[in-house]
Amino acid sequence: MFKGIEKLLLLTIGLLSFLGLMGNASAQEEGFLLLGGAICMIYVVILVVFILIAIWVYRDAESRGMSGGLWLIIVILLGIIGLIIYLVVRKPKLPPPGAYPPPGAYPPPGGYPPPPR
Repeated sequence: MFKGIEKLLLLTIGLLSFLGLMGNASAQEEGFLLLGGAICMIYVVILVVFILIAIWVYRDAESRGMSGGLWLIIVILLGIIGLIIYLVVRKPKLPPPGAYPPPGAYPPPGGYPPPPR
């Protein structure tokens, strides 16, 4: 679902990098081009990292049967604090459909069928 967003983020990074390195003529003459481009790149990289973390939280929450959209919003609004909260309260990962129960689980009456070999 987010494949297009990831491509858009990479395109945005490339475009902002190009624009940050272009500068205007006076900035190039005064030597501020490198500093302005570096600062711009730092902000872009931080923004992209936070967006990728939010996407990961969305996918992970959905795979665990939690509300991915809610956790996406929480992580975007709270940043690293939202990520820490999510990592503390997230549920255990759900087994895939048709998976056998974990060892030590009580079998239903009649037992479980033997696992495939």
